[in-house]
Amino acid sequence: METFHLRVAATEDVPRIRELIDASVRGLQAGDYSAAQIEGALASVFTVDSQLIADGTYFVAFSESGELAGCGGWSFRKTLYGGDHQMEKIAPERLDPSADAAKIRAIFVHPKFARLGLGSLILQAAESAAVKQGFRRFEMGSTLTGVALYTLKGYQEVERRRVPVGGGEQIEVVRMVKEVHQDDSGLQSKAEGESSGATSKPQVLCLRLLRGEGERLPLKIFTGTAQCHPFFAHLRKGAKNE
Repeated sequence: METFHLRVAATEDVPRIRELIDASVRGLQAGDYSAAQIEGALASVFTVDSQLIADGTYFVAFSESGELAGCGGWSFRKTLYGGDHQMEKIAPERLDPSADAAKIRAIFVHPKFARLGLGSLILQAAESAAVKQGFRRFEMGSTLTGVALYTLKGYQEVERRRVPVGGGEQIEVVRMVKEVHQDDSGLQSKAEGESSGATSKPQVLCLRLLRGEGERLPLKIFTGTAQCHPFFAHLRKGAKNE
């Protein structure tokens, strides 16, 4: 069973993030977008957003062997999707946590590590970091490939947009939203009513992750390094208090 380590992305990670995005899009999204759409998107929408890295709101996930397995994050700015080379205007204005939805941004998983719960792990890290900054609503521009997972995680579809990617091509992006509230057991979705608290069994992950028919990944995914995001230290503490 694979385990992963997450940390906040740094500028030196950018070349590897670009390679991961390329592999993820080509390997996992070919069933939803044409070859021409994918080529255009990789040159425009599916590019690294350096603002996310500068803001410290983007994560990279590594496998046990040190491979970059996934990436993704959130933003307190208005831009909903895209990267440094997108054709649409970037909206860098800051959001108001009391009135606006935090943006869930650019989650990609390498095909080698698909369907191991990593996308759920990155999503949970992004949501929890946003909640710590006062946000209680989330919004994202999902690819067609990601809609099923995000629906399962409590997101609701609002609209579908045609996004230009160059060469006369467009891709369909799905705007999705989710509201949450915080209680003693942790992050909880109003839509699905499912919390992410620790279980009472030892050596079981305190963050609920989808893997097959709901199998949970082991607790050691969060242990052993000071570089882990503070969110994971919070989870680890919660597990010890059970």
